[in-house]
Amino acid sequence: MLTLEKTKKVFLLTLIIILTLGLVMVYSASYMYAQESFGSSLHFTLKQLIFMILGGGLALLVSKTKMSFWYRHSYVLNGCMAFLVFLTHTPLGISIKGAQRWLSLGSFSFQPGELIKYTTCLAAIHYFNKFNLYSNRERLLNTLHFLIPLALLLAQPDFGSFSIVALLICFAAFLSDLPRKIFFGGMLLINVSVVALLFGASYRIKRLMVFLDPWADPQNSGFQIIQSYLAFASGHFWGQGIG
Repeated sequence: MLTLEKTKKVFLLTLIIILTLGLVMVYSASYMYAQESFGSSLHFTLKQLIFMILGGGLALLVSKTKMSFWYRHSYVLNGCMAFLVFLTHTPLGISIKGAQRWLSLGSFSFQPGELIKYTTCLAAIHYFNKFNLYSNRERLLNTLHFLIPLALLLAQPDFGSFSIVALLICFAAFLSDLPRKIFFGGMLLINVSVVALLFGASYRIKRLMVFLDPWADPQNSGFQIIQSYLAFASGHFWGQGIG
């Protein structure tokens, strides 16, 4: 049986291998385009490396912080992330193919919807753990910690992040002491709402069902699936190597 120290070493080694392979794949997929477009074959690889270093530093910082800190300030953190998602709907937001998901801060841009997945999960754990201690008014008011982020993600629109956040909230509710009748009632309401949202936009249905016939729209909704077929057909099990 692995000790805690050995488990840490195995985890770190696995993480380093995954990150290294990811860096190699970025170089393999981008070096020719990077050379032609930016004059350096390492343009995207170096960019990826910088983000890996920044992410590693942030992960180290979080690992040195007590979990109680994040739990205690979960509502405030989630509110801050919700505000950043809101800013994507202002002139600071970047519109790409009709979706306002990115936030531009000078030469740096990022997608706050990725961060709100973590903060909403923390807020959900906090909320459902204290559900039986809240008054009815507090229960109602504190649901805004979920409803506002969900509404903002839907307005971008970012149905993928919306679905992940909704699932995280459901898992937090399921694992908590929330009364089962409230849980199953909420699940029924959520499922009906998600189906209505799904069928409310034709492009979502098209994206969901495209796997049945990706060649019906090879340049748009079917493009990614067709590329995966081509990759398997030309590379087989082991691939064709770097580049």
